[in-house]
Amino acid sequence: MSEGTALLTGGSGSIGRAIAAELSRDGLDVAVGYHSDESGARAAAETVESNGGRAAILQGDVGDPDDARELVDGARELGPLSVLVNAAGVADPGPLESAPERIG
Repeated sequence: MSEGTALLTGGSGSIGRAIAAELSRDGLDVAVGYHSDESGARAAAETVESNGGRAAILQGDVGDPDDARELVDGARELGPLSVLVNAAGVADPGPLESAPERIG
């Protein structure tokens, strides 16, 4: 893969950190998006940097359109975006049958 910038949402969890590591090994700089786990996002960024890449950590809620735009804008500060990885997840406890009503 050529060099460029990746925006990784959900980058603070273990799966996100593994994805960040792989992206940086492929020569990409990585903007690590997170919702609430700043220390996890920092750990992912440190992995990217240890692989020789540049990293940024960006807090936001991908379910909020304004936050999503800010995540993209923040990632672009590292360079033009070439990859988007949506690894953010939402936990919605409750019966599966009623999920459409709860999700909206």
